[in-house]
Amino acid sequence: MKKSGKVDPSPNLAAQVTLALQHHRAGDFVGAEALYRQILESNPGHADTLHLYGCLAGDQGQYERSIALITQAIERSPTAYPYYYNLANQLAKAGRLDEAARYFRTAIQLKPDYAFAYNNLGQALFRQGDNKAAIDCYRTAIKLQANYADAHYNLGLALQDMGDLGAAQAAYLEAIRIRPAYELAHYNLGNLYAQVQNPDAAIAAYRQALSIRPTNNKAHTNLGNVLLKLGQPETALICFREGLRLDPQDVFSHSNVLLAMNYAAGYSAHDIFCEHLEFAQNHAHKLRRIGTDINHTDIDRKLRVGYVSGDFRWHAVAYFVDAVLQHHDHQAFELFGYSNTATEDAVTQRLKGHFDHWRNIRALDDDHAAELIARDKIDILVDLSGHTADNRLLVFARKPAPIQVTWLGYPNTTGLQAMDYRLTDGYAEPEGMTEQYNVEKLWRLPDVFCCYTPCADKPERRSSPELNVQPTPALKNGYVTFGCFNNLAKMSPPVVALWARLLREVPRARLMLEAAGLDTDAQRKHVREQFAVHGIHADRLVLLGRTPEQQYVLYHEVDIALDPFPCNGGTTSFDTLWMGVPLVTLAGHTFVSRMGVSLLSTLGLTELIAQTEDQYIAIAKGLVSNLDSLNELRLDLRPRMETSALLDQTRFTKNMEAALRGMWAVECAAKNLL
Repeated sequence: MKKSGKVDPSPNLAAQVTLALQHHRAGDFVGAEALYRQILESNPGHADTLHLYGCLAGDQGQYERSIALITQAIERSPTAYPYYYNLANQLAKAGRLDEAARYFRTAIQLKPDYAFAYNNLGQALFRQGDNKAAIDCYRTAIKLQANYADAHYNLGLALQDMGDLGAAQAAYLEAIRIRPAYELAHYNLGNLYAQVQNPDAAIAAYRQALSIRPTNNKAHTNLGNVLLKLGQPETALICFREGLRLDPQDVFSHSNVLLAMNYAAGYSAHDIFCEHLEFAQNHAHKLRRIGTDINHTDIDRKLRVGYVSGDFRWHAVAYFVDAVLQHHDHQAFELFGYSNTATEDAVTQRLKGHFDHWRNIRALDDDHAAELIARDKIDILVDLSGHTADNRLLVFARKPAPIQVTWLGYPNTTGLQAMDYRLTDGYAEPEGMTEQYNVEKLWRLPDVFCCYTPCADKPERRSSPELNVQPTPALKNGYVTFGCFNNLAKMSPPVVALWARLLREVPRARLMLEAAGLDTDAQRKHVREQFAVHGIHADRLVLLGRTPEQQYVLYHEVDIALDPFPCNGGTTSFDTLWMGVPLVTLAGHTFVSRMGVSLLSTLGLTELIAQTEDQYIAIAKGLVSNLDSLNELRLDLRPRMETSALLDQTRFTKNMEAALRGMWAVECAAKNLL
């Protein structure tokens, strides 16, 4: 820091102010402040000095002091438009957005061509949620100053938030044209490309942002997310860990580490459990607990149950939670929905109707969300997200409800001491197998851990003739098609090696893969290269990008589905079986690697469960060897499934309610309230 100097009484006032401003601009805040104060001692009403001193206070994070000083400057020089502009900037930093907008408009009245004021007014309006007005401001700023990179960038943010992704992309690219090293424009362009499922462009944009500023932890994390979806969990883990290293308090980077470890081969259950414990130690243990306790001693009273999710929308969670919410006994349970969903859709509206109370907690921080739940006097709070996107685990860490349960959204422990139970079943987690890898007590449901609703996003489609089960396609094709429609993140190197071995042992067979990312040349090339290492030519692979129209109907082209490992299919396996396609699974020793075991055991199809890789190959080859038997199994699968616990929504909901009531009884007894 530069040394502060004394004001020489001989120079004129303008020179004194210039010297102080030089210290200010050089980052010598201590020296600049001393000089501003000395000037004001001699000239207490000097408007420029009051204004600049106020800006200095704002640069030091002293927003209220800054506002007071600049206000004094305006009182002495009420037509100085920069004063209003900088007062508005300080008000915006202090969160006083209505006042900020008012003073930006005053600056514009005094200087109608004030592009900077239009841009910053747009930012204030954007923060208030008025995207349309913000966009108008940004466009006016650009009209006044065409090469205003920040205005183009901010326009991109607002357009992206409005869903106008093509125009947003053009705005980001224009900002980058004007300022090639515009790191944030590259970063948000990467976010946009990821949103529109253009992974190659997203990766390039994130890497460009990181070449400009390697310490952008969010760029590392979001790059990892794209790589994970492309089936590169090990590389994604490197990105997530770098993001976490740069910002050890980044909760979502740490959650992404956990998610990727579930997909990656080579990590033991103990390794993954220890990482969950580290997450809790770093992010959850230090949080203040609200301390809500069980109230009322009546074990049979109506219970207040809250469900928390970031996925109350068209999402896999809806295929399972919809049935429970729809069939809940509202005489015995009062239901609260706590939604952290970013964008609501038709599925959201349908789910809302199943709750007695709906709370949108997206805009609430964790403390305020926890306090809201506590005020609602929730008895049992159910987490539906775990460590997946848009979770609110740190709300649970604050223990706003006396009983807290995790279910459905994440196939592992949360690691949180504040989470009391995890719902599972005896097939996925037989007694004695996984207790040591869970912080929560395991509560095993009597049949299966979840219940499926086909066509949850469009219920009317369920009876469509196009979704009727068709004969196994090998009967007409003359060759067998194996298939897997899971995310590429689950296609670990051991999976590729085993599937390649199967293709070698069934020479005319093909393998169909459908996943997000497979519509790009680069990713198809990557997958083909993975199989080529094992001697499988590209013409034996059918690689398809994911589109909503293909869901269900694509199974008409698959004879036998192959379950990945160590992370099995979830919703995809239910889709597979409902469409009549037999599923071959390899049983592991954790929930994530035994979801297939749970489904097939519930259906009485244990002969499709392999205990070793050799058995996996043998089961698949056995199905291929008798196409008539394979076809009979295919045509029998949907009736078998529809009469099983996998689709018995009433039965499952009763099991779920009995579990919640049982947890209540256990906790009441533990606190001697019975």
